[in-house]
Amino acid sequence: MMIKSKLGLFISLVIAVAGLQWVSSRWLSSRGFIDGIPSYILEILMLLSLSTILIYYFLQKMKSADPVDFIRNFLLTVVLKLILSGIFIIILIKLDPTGANANALFFMISYFLFTACEITVLTLKKNAE
Repeated sequence: MMIKSKLGLFISLVIAVAGLQWVSSRWLSSRGFIDGIPSYILEILMLLSLSTILIYYFLQKMKSADPVDFIRNFLLTVVLKLILSGIFIIILIKLDPTGANANALFFMISYFLFTACEITVLTLKKNAE
């Protein structure tokens, strides 16, 4: 029961971060601070939100008393996320070469924010144990 409630809170946090990015991108674009919003903003937010939630769920379900196992699994998820994200961004660049800079920059900012959320929550969880 505790995992489900923590997962629900984490999902809420991820949705809030995605929503904040969506709103801030639109606001910055409307004020002229950026030249339009990235063409694949929804796809980027959905991919990173989903992957962050799945990684958190996987790490929550892992039952091991050995901290080394947790670290090993966390590093494995980081490597997989980097590889899959690289493939995803290469596909986006090929699909929209004119918007490649905006999409890549938005992707990197989003990747950093979602990863920061994930690491912060997992660190707080592990420190509480």
